[in-house]
Amino acid sequence: TATIIDNDVPVIDVAGIETADVVVTEGEDAVFNVGITGAAAGSTITLALADGTAIDADYNEAYFEYSSDGGTTWTAVTGAIGVAAGDSSLLVRTDTFDDTLDEPDETFTLNATLTSQGTDYAGSSTATIIDNDIPVIDVAGIETADIVVNEGEDAVFNVSISGATAGSTVTLTLADGTAIDAD
Repeated sequence: TATIIDNDVPVIDVAGIETADVVVTEGEDAVFNVGITGAAAGSTITLALADGTAIDADYNEAYFEYSSDGGTTWTAVTGAIGVAAGDSSLLVRTDTFDDTLDEPDETFTLNATLTSQGTDYAGSSTATIIDNDIPVIDVAGIETADIVVNEGEDAVFNVSISGATAGSTVTLTLADGTAIDAD
């Protein structure tokens, strides 16, 4: 009797569609490509999203989908997914949320675990959400866009800032027009 020991090791590769990682503008879907090579019959894949600098308010960690037909149909990820023997691929997508705050770009990760013949094989890829917000600063007089003030009275400017993130700073500078410092 001869026993053949299988020395083939399945491979799982998680990447963006065209690059190793996913880069997406906030408000667009983040789409990952999960490639599986050499899976045994009865294999499964488990997918999970994990916060990096992005949190639940930045992307839909609780609900994401996969497609095994190139994106024609999508199914909610609710547990382990059966994988055909041999080679296959899945697209995995989740929403990112378009907020109105100027903030640094943020990241999260898709972790994938292939279980084939009782052994786990892991892969992951990071998504970067590119911020698309610019804070707005408006400086005007209390009633009009310009300030008219009698000599000797205080000039009052109304400074309005929107879309700035916590910790932002603003620097105000007065510049001479027809009036000079002595006025």
